[in-house]
Parts: sequence; structure tokens; C-alpha cells
Amino acid sequence: MKTRSAVASVLALGAFALLLASCDGSGARETSAAAQDSSLASMTVPGANASTVIEPRDPVAAAPDLPASTKPPTATADAAKTTKPAAKPAATTAAKTTPATTPAPVATPSPAAPYVPGVTPQPTSTPTPPPTPTTPTPTSPTPVTPPPAVSGRLTLQTGSRLWFDGGSSVKDWSCKAPTLNVNVVTSKADAASAVVAGEKAVASVELTVPVMSLDCDNGTMDGHMRKALDASAHPSITFSLRSYDLVKSAENVAVTLSGTLTIHGKSLPVTFPATAAAAAGGALRLTGVYELNMKDYGVKPPSLMLNTMKVREKVKVRFDLVLKD
Repeated sequence: MKTRSAVASVLALGAFALLLASCDGSGARETSAAAQDSSLASMTVPGANASTVIEPRDPVAAAPDLPASTKPPTATADAAKTTKPAAKPAATTAAKTTPATTPAPVATPSPAAPYVPGVTPQPTSTPTPPPTPTTPTPTSPTPVTPPPAVSGRLTLQTGSRLWFDGGSSVKDWSCKAPTLNVNVVTSKADAASAVVAGEKAVASVELTVPVMSLDCDNGTMDGHMRKALDASAHPSITFSLRSYDLVKSAENVAVTLSGTLTIHGKSLPVTFPATAAAAAGGALRLTGVYELNMKDYGVKPPSLMLNTMKVREKVKVRFDLVLKD
């Protein structure tokens, strides 16, 4: 029984060797099979006499006690299943070899900056290309409304007057302005006649009264008035026309004047009525009155005769101007 088991083990090892040999070429398999037969022919069984020689037997017949699932496959069937096709001739393989191609050039990397102990290397920055110049888009100029055409000026004629009327705790008073500077710019020819006819022909008006020229027919009153108006710091009283309206009637033309009045360095908007009428020689006569409060312009009303005469704060500005082209 021991001899049979040993024989079965040897046969199983021989079948495993046959399986390994089947993976090589047909020539190799034949050489391996012959060697195996020779080894099997000379193999002795342990415990038997040295002269006892084990004859080679069919692997399947030699292991009758093994189950069907464990029986080793025959060398013939296993070789048929594992036989690989013969390798193609070397000439055919060489003919199909892909021709050699020229390798692409490899970019040479930039040399690294030398290492300096204690200094952190700064990354190399790629220079920014200069901006592409652009051609500016031409723009249409903004239309500008031209000012009204200037045709001439109206000049102040002899007999023109401007004065201030006021009151006090004792009596009324009046101060005239013998010096007037008037600049009237017109927008059309024969402006005086056009205004009398109810047409707008004046472009601008600037009127200036020097404070030092005010005459109250009383030296003491003159001094107090100039001091109250601070003539040294604010030497002029001015009026600048901003707009005006004309309304023609059978007798004259009603005028509404709007502008800026500056007294004692303070400017305030004002609007007051006036009357325009024809004067001798084709001139234009403009008359009117405007009442103001001196305190609105920061002026303290003067006091006279040890404060026994106190000037009232309200003053009426009257004008009678004759203008001609």
C-alpha cells in the first residue's frame, strides 16, 4: 500500500512537470517529455530493493484510487490545449518594423539663480509686454450757444440822479450820489427807441456808486454814513442786472428789474419795478424806487447828537436815469 501511494505521488509530480513544460515551444516540450520518461524509468520506490525498477505506466491507470476530478490530465490532451502558434519568421517581423522618427528638440531650461545663504530667492517674473497703443475715437465738439450780438451801449446823460431817502427820530434825511458809473450793453441798434417801443434791446447793466461820494448836505451826517457803510473796506455799492421784463402801455413801458444788489460787502437778490419812457433827443428815461433794510446788509444805522437822533433802518433808493445810444 505504501508503494502504491509513493507511485501515485511520483506520477502526480510528473504530471505537474508536464503542465509546466507545455508553456514552452513544441521542441522544448518534446525534450522535456523524453527527459521525464528517462527519469521515471530510472526512479526507485523507497523501501524497495535497489534492483527493483518501476516501469512507466499510464498516469490515469496508475492512480485508480483518485477521484475523477483530481485525476491529472494526460500529456497529449494538455499539450493540444496549450500549444501556441509558431512564431513568425524574423524576416516578416523586420519588414513590419516602424521606421525610426527624428526626436523632437527639447527646450533647454534657463539656468537657476545661484543660491545665497540667508537670501530667499525671488521668482523670475515674465516681463509684461507694453500696452498696444489705441487710436482715440474722435468726439464731436459740444455746440456752444453764442452770446447775443452786441450792437452798442447806452450812455448816461446829464441830469441823471440817484439818491437815498430815510428818516430818524428827529427828522428825515436824504443823501445823493453825485458820481455814478453805469455800463449798459445793448443787443441791437437804436436800443433806446426799441425799449420805449416795448422791445428787449439791453444785454447787461452794471451800476456802481462810490460810498465816499455820498453827500447828505451835512458834514456830520456824511461822516456817520461813511462809517456805518465801512467805506474803507467796502468802497462801492453795486447793482448787476440779471433779467428784466417789459410791458408796453399807451403812456409808457412798465419794467420789472431783477438782479443782485451789494452793500457793505454783502450781496442779495433783489427785484423792483421801474418805468421806461421816451426822453428828449431820442433818449430813454428810466425811473423807479426800491426800499431796503440796512440791517439786511449788516449795516448798523448811525446815531447823531449824543444818540438823541437815531437813523431808522429802512431806506428808499430812488433813481431817475437818462440813457442814450
